[in-house]
Amino acid sequence: MSPDGPTSLLSSVWRGALVLLGTAVCVWIAASLIQQVWVVLVVVAAVAVVITSAVIVLRWWWRRRQW
Repeated sequence: MSPDGPTSLLSSVWRGALVLLGTAVCVWIAASLIQQVWVVLVVVAAVAVVITSAVIVLRWWWRRRQW
């Protein structure tokens, strides 16, 4: 027996709605993770810039002090 009529249509609609809901949840999770990773990358980049700047300034100061 093959399901025909409104029951089959309703089943297809529910299946499509569940697929869309699952896709939306996956996109939301991915966006949340990307935002968290983005914040971590910005913090790491900022720390790297500060450390590099400090090393450059200290080397310049040390060379100037030696003269």
